Amino acid sequence: TLFPALIRDWRTQFGQDFGFYFVQLANFLPRNTQPEDTPWAQLREAQTLALQVPKTGMATAIDIGEADDIHPRNKWDVGKRLALNALA
Repeated sequence: TLFPALIRDWRTQFGQDFGFYFVQLANFLPRNTQPEDTPWAQLREAQTLALQVPKTGMATAIDIGEADDIHPRNKWDVGKRLALNALA
């Protein structure tokens, strides 16, 4: 609920219906061997649901994250994915 509201508010504040592109939370923390519902997974799902807002795009980073660093070191691929969203 909050993320789509943020997008709408920023568009209102800037007076433009601009494209909004974001990076889904990357893989972080040690991998679990058994499936489980975690707050991290719920945040990723909330980000995916924000794609229902018009003119949004999401670059996934789950495949390039590091277990010991919340920010993927591979900025090149993250940037490329965002650029492809913008170009589409």
